[in-house]
Amino acid sequence: MNRITHLLTTLLLLCLWMPAQAQDAQQKTYTKDHPLIYEGAQDLWPYSFLNEKGEPDGFNIDLIRLILGRLDIPYEIKMKPRLAAFKDLKEGNSDLMIGLTAGFHEEYGLHSKNSVTLFTQSILSPKSNPTTIHNFRDLANHKVYVNDSSLCHHLMIDYGWEDNAIPSRNMAETILQMSTDNEGELVWNTLTLKWLLRKFQIDNLEITPVNMPHGEYRFMANDEHLLHQLDSVFTLLNSSDRLTPLQNKWFYPEREEEESTPMWVWYACGSITLLLLILLIYTATYQLQARSITQENAKRNRRLALIMETSGVRVWTYDISQQTFTWHNEFGQPSYVYTREEFAQRYSEEDFARIDQTMDKLAHQIRRADSEEEEITLNIRAKDAREDGDTEMHDFIIALSVLRRDKHGKPTILIGTKKDVTEKHRKKQMDDERAMRYWELFNIPMVGIMFFNKDGVLVNINQKACEMYCCDRSEILERHMSYHDLLGIDHLDIRQADGFHASFIMDPALMPAEKRANCACHVKGRLYNEFRLVTVYDENNELLGVFAICQDVTQKNQMQEALLTAKQQLADLKAKEQEYTATINDLISSTNIRLASYSPTTHALTILNGNDQIQHQLTQTRIMTLVDAQIRRKVMQFIGKMDNREDTVIDADIKTSLRVRGMWLYL
Repeated sequence: MNRITHLLTTLLLLCLWMPAQAQDAQQKTYTKDHPLIYEGAQDLWPYSFLNEKGEPDGFNIDLIRLILGRLDIPYEIKMKPRLAAFKDLKEGNSDLMIGLTAGFHEEYGLHSKNSVTLFTQSILSPKSNPTTIHNFRDLANHKVYVNDSSLCHHLMIDYGWEDNAIPSRNMAETILQMSTDNEGELVWNTLTLKWLLRKFQIDNLEITPVNMPHGEYRFMANDEHLLHQLDSVFTLLNSSDRLTPLQNKWFYPEREEEESTPMWVWYACGSITLLLLILLIYTATYQLQARSITQENAKRNRRLALIMETSGVRVWTYDISQQTFTWHNEFGQPSYVYTREEFAQRYSEEDFARIDQTMDKLAHQIRRADSEEEEITLNIRAKDAREDGDTEMHDFIIALSVLRRDKHGKPTILIGTKKDVTEKHRKKQMDDERAMRYWELFNIPMVGIMFFNKDGVLVNINQKACEMYCCDRSEILERHMSYHDLLGIDHLDIRQADGFHASFIMDPALMPAEKRANCACHVKGRLYNEFRLVTVYDENNELLGVFAICQDVTQKNQMQEALLTAKQQLADLKAKEQEYTATINDLISSTNIRLASYSPTTHALTILNGNDQIQHQLTQTRIMTLVDAQIRRKVMQFIGKMDNREDTVIDADIKTSLRVRGMWLYL
């Protein structure tokens, strides 16, 4: 009866498949001049390998020949190392292969819907030394041979057990060496191990099944239409039991051939075929509509995959009853399944507790009529979700909601989206620190600073410069004054201004009445301004503007003029005057400025030499020893304000306990 059921199912699928084949004829075709290139692994026994004659052989090879023969597609079979075959598929040098469905293979091509075969894992060990490995967790404490870049190899790296994985690129030689040495343990596909032991007639090694994630082998290509054709024929062959002889040939040679089908079954099938052809007329329209809907869904899936890949969002689901987490690729296909304990290893105990509490909250929500599903967002730190061995902690945003409910409205499946925002947070932190340092420097109270854009128009000015020019900041910015007006430069191109150093005298009494009326500066008397220009460019070497660092040297120049006038009268004080003048010059011209930052958390004052190098780090106790006793109470009040993070400005002269040239040092 099973054989009869298979035959009837075959006829039904054949009739449903015919309209699809009529449309497929319009798709991409392969010719004898440009045949389909299939590449298989040359050392994956008994699936795909080179036999003693150097010819392609194995279950995968027979299956490809059978399916492509039914599709009447010209083809060429090539055998290469497994990783080289994946690379050729990705680069378009081949059209088709059969590969493991795993996250680390998604970059090479698309997978079919049907699983060609399942890979179960087993331990190979000497009979004289039975293995103690029975679960995947046991691999954390044992060194084992694994096929290089295989599923088991990737899983051990992902769980941080890479030191226990001994990768091998020639597993046949490794097995022969184990048999010779009668020691070692190896994890690989069960049917491959069985086939190699039979081929090499090895009787001192035994196979022990191990409980760990299995692998699915599917057709891989970058042509969706080709994958659809392969899925259709594979389903047809599988349902008609045409694949059983191939499976017995390569995997179970000990099985006997089943009895042939009785002739009366064929007569019955003929009668049923006539009925199905009549039904086909009524179902053809429905099939065409269904195919159109399928193509539209496929197009939407591709768009969704592109959006997910571009945005860096990954998706997982949580089965409430089974308590298992399933990662999905960008096409919505399951990639990996984890238990709660395995999933929790990626997170800190505190963060996973938050996720667990949120899922528990969603799991107990009964949906109300006409209400939208609640979405809860969490900011957490976790190991990278990609299966590439990354063990560093990253910043993520997780959004959790209900995906599926039962007929009573009780949640059964939860969905979570996970986006890595580590780089975004790092850039924001760097930008904040850079902006803070910029404003600390820009608003330095000892030097006037102005910034002109690439057109030479003033766009920013600090308080010290406003004091020098006796102007209001908002008023002078509204005037859009140029650096020609403010610095007295007539013919200097702003692109050649870098390093320009000059002195500028502004005297309102000498300015024309019209210019004086339009000027936002209200300088009283003559202003002596010494300045230097520094140009600024972006990462594309485009000019952003120019900084003008200004210093008011009016008092210095006035004192020099007074000294020159009284030179003859004060000849007896010449030496003192020269020393005094030199001291003033040193104090005014030397910009001995230090930036300091105080941390309310560590209660430490950090003094920087320049902008980046730390010169001193002082505790509160050390600060108190360096200030004069009479002002210590006032300094403690300042420190208290900073510890309380008060938004205020502290401006004071501090007498220290230090002496410079015999005089007390004030800051």
